[in-house]
Amino acid sequence: MIFTKPLVISCVLATILASISWMGALSKFDLSYAFPFISLNFVIVISLSMVFFNEPFNWPKIIGTFFICTGIFITSKGI
Repeated sequence: MIFTKPLVISCVLATILASISWMGALSKFDLSYAFPFISLNFVIVISLSMVFFNEPFNWPKIIGTFFICTGIFITSKGI
């Protein structure tokens, strides 16, 4: 009965879409290039939590987000 709930169905569909997108990314890019971009999930969650849940964006989050973005930039350039 739980599998007929719209929220569960949407989660399953989102997981399938994410898997297909990940396989598409891996077919076009090297793993060492594509994998660091998974860290963008943290930046997206912080951003959306500010918008939808009115969470504060304080200095530790700013510094952490900066380090995540800097790390992604460095690893994507292969420096």
